[in-house]
Parts: sequence; structure tokens; C-alpha cells
Amino acid sequence: MTFGARPVQAYFLQPYEALPAGLPRHSLGNTTDVREACPQCDHPLSALLSLDPSDARLELPALGGALLKLCVCTRCHPLRYTLAGDGEVIAIQGPPTSASLFAAELRPPEFCPVALHAVPDRIAEARTLAAEGRLDEAGIWASDYDWRTPTNQVGGRPATARGKLPSPTCPLCGTTPPFLASIVCGTVGPVGDEGLDPVQVLFFACRACPAVITITSDSEEME
Repeated sequence: MTFGARPVQAYFLQPYEALPAGLPRHSLGNTTDVREACPQCDHPLSALLSLDPSDARLELPALGGALLKLCVCTRCHPLRYTLAGDGEVIAIQGPPTSASLFAAELRPPEFCPVALHAVPDRIAEARTLAAEGRLDEAGIWASDYDWRTPTNQVGGRPATARGKLPSPTCPLCGTTPPFLASIVCGTVGPVGDEGLDPVQVLFFACRACPAVITITSDSEEME
């Protein structure tokens, strides 16, 4: 059984070299201003996605003008944290796991500004291109986003690596926070091997605290 996502509408992330004027300040990929370390392994946290709370579609709490940085430990993967009023990440020690470190280290996506596009909008745009005879462009536009496999997404109900959506508990208030975002990361093996299976990172955000829980596709919580 799953719970309702917020936002209910699903959005995919459209990369831009520079965001057009007037769009919210969303960005994919790591930034250098996350100062908090993982409470389990002391490795610096990485931001996979930064969201602008002023975007009313996200139904996020105000953070004094700061971005909501969705972070993960690239070594331990699962993490719990809350945010101060200025958006500062404050890590929370999570429950003990049978394996404190995972075999593969996550590689965050390359940094780029992104805009949120609703899935029905993408379908409509692909149809418009097809109607104009731009069939190759329409095919690329439609195929770039595959809803049958885990991908970068905000809101809605995501495709998940193991076919089910976890139901985590907020570490601060005990409620079940709704799904917020899914980001797919590359991986690097213990000896620097690349090309390992990608890892899906799911973010669940409690609006009341606010607290954020990250769960990865190699975590016990995905079982």
C-alpha cells in the first residue's frame, strides 16, 4: 500500500544551460555549498537536486528564500536530515543498518539548471512536433523519458527499481512523509570501476518538520 505523493502531478526535469528569465531556481546535480557531513561515515554530503520552494507546484515550506537541497551521502546512501529556516542541512543519525558502507559509491549527476515539465505537457509537445512533420524530433522528445524505468522525477508516483514505493517514517514526528523526488545516479566501484548498475535515490519530505529521508535502490528499506 502506498501513500499520496505531493505534488500529485509528476514532473520531469528539463536541463538548460541557463534558465529562462522568470523560472524557479531548480537545479540538478551537486553544488559546493553543502557543509554538513554524514553522521554515519563523516563523508561530506552531496546535493543531488536543489528545489526552489517559491514554486507553488511543489507545496513545500518556505525556507527564508533558501533552496531546498536534497542531499545524500554518496558512500552510505541512506540518510535522514532536517533543515533550518535558512535551508541549512542538519543530518540526523538514522537507524543502524546491517552494512554501514555500500560496495559502490554514488556519482551525482552533472550540475545543470532544470525546469519542471508536467508529463502531460511533454506528451502534448511530442504530438505537436509530429503534427508539424518533425517526426525524428518527436520520437526523441517522447523516448528520452521512459516511465517504465527509474529516472529523474519530481512528484507523482515514480517507477521504482524494485517495483514498490517504500513507506518511511519521519524521524522527528513519526508520520509517513510523502514522496517528493527521484534521482538516478551513476556508481563507482571500490577500485574505481565505472559502468556499474545505476542507483535510484528516492526523497521523502515531511512538510511539518521539515525532515527529509533518502532511500536508495540498494538499501534494505527497498525490500
